[in-house]
Amino acid sequence: MTKMRKAIALVLALMLAMSFAAIAEKETVSDSFTLPPVTERPAEPTPGPSATAEPSDTAEPTATAEPTATAEPPVTPEPTATPEPDEGPEAIGTAVVVLANADSSLNIRESASADSARIASLSDGDEVEVLGHEGDWTWIRTSDGVVGYVVSTYLNENPAEPSAEPSVEPSAEPSVAPSVEPTQSVLPEVSDEPLDPEATVEPSAEPTVEPTPEPEWLLDVDGNPILDLNGDPIPAGSYMLDEFGNLVFGADGKPIPSVIEEDPLAGLRQAIVVLAEDEPTAMLYAGPDATSEVLAELANGEMLYIRELDAEWSYAVYGDLEGYILTSKIALYNGETTPEEEEIVRTITVTSNLAGAEVVYEGAEVTLTATLTGFEDDAYTMQWQYTPDGGETVVDVEGANEAEYTFVLDGTNVGYLWRMTVTLHSATAAVQPAVTDAAEMPAPAPVE
Repeated sequence: MTKMRKAIALVLALMLAMSFAAIAEKETVSDSFTLPPVTERPAEPTPGPSATAEPSDTAEPTATAEPTATAEPPVTPEPTATPEPDEGPEAIGTAVVVLANADSSLNIRESASADSARIASLSDGDEVEVLGHEGDWTWIRTSDGVVGYVVSTYLNENPAEPSAEPSVEPSAEPSVAPSVEPTQSVLPEVSDEPLDPEATVEPSAEPTVEPTPEPEWLLDVDGNPILDLNGDPIPAGSYMLDEFGNLVFGADGKPIPSVIEEDPLAGLRQAIVVLAEDEPTAMLYAGPDATSEVLAELANGEMLYIRELDAEWSYAVYGDLEGYILTSKIALYNGETTPEEEEIVRTITVTSNLAGAEVVYEGAEVTLTATLTGFEDDAYTMQWQYTPDGGETVVDVEGANEAEYTFVLDGTNVGYLWRMTVTLHSATAAVQPAVTDAAEMPAPAPVE
């Protein structure tokens, strides 16, 4: 009996141990499967009373995922709701386009350079917003929303009033708080003139002198850049001029550069050959008499340059040749003369209604007027001519035989040069001395 009781007790102990082991094993498995769902689905972690205590403790840290829910700050739309790029840069003022010629236009460039791409143009009187400045260029925005750069000289600017007030108040308030800033800003104003006026003049003089060469534009008499036929400012330099002193433009609308290298004709007087209708040519001699060598034969209307003017023989330059020509066979052309010179030589002066203009644009009406002196005792015929290639080819203008000639500049003649020639018909016209009559001629006056 006693052994049976011991056996029964042993069996009960074994069964109890097995039940505890099963319960412990079941709880361990339960714990391992309750943790993952807590972080994803909080409603499922209720497997039993034993799992509510420990998993709930571990769930709290994971419940602190609520801070991770603070991903709401990235949802802060305030930075993304930046309307500034759509509205564009803030204007600092306005300006009005002012052009000397109302028919011309002002180019808008992609950047502050005449070499950058042209994106639009403005007319005289157009209003724009000023966005900033860069050297001699102004950053502008048109009423159509075009943003680009134009030459500042052609803008009449008006600073924006709203931007002026804030700029004064903030600068005034902070300047009161820091005691150093007011003393620095006030002292120069007080000590400018009394302390050392020379020191203030030098810095102010340097900036005013330096900016003027920086633009390097070709300027008119008022100091404004001259525009080419494309509306672009012309860089400073030497350009070809017509006989009236106006720029000569090429087919690309830009002025034609001229190379100035020791001009051998500098300071010489221009002259034109004037012959009678029965005289085919005038002779250029090696010496001041008709017996010397003939260097060249000049037709009526040919141009030459006078180095020395004399009553009988004048020393002239014709191309690469230099020699003597009878003064009676020439007329000084478009040059100032003294009363004494007008007594010994004829003159032809041509003026234009556009004389003095810095730029002549296509479509302009030109009137040329010829004034002759020394022809009072002569009968003569006038003839207007032009040259399209700088003198290589000379063409008579049909029907242009009066003192005045009017024409319109267009794409075909914008680079031409114009002149007046005269042919004598009077019996008093001087006759070219023949070489055979040289012995009967008086001795020529010496040429100094």
